[in-house]
Amino acid sequence: MAAGWQQAFAAAEDPGR
Repeated sequence: MAAGWQQAFAAAEDPGR
């Protein structure tokens, strides 16, 4: 599963979240 790196990537791409 790629939920770990996906979450990190989403946080890096969405700093306003």
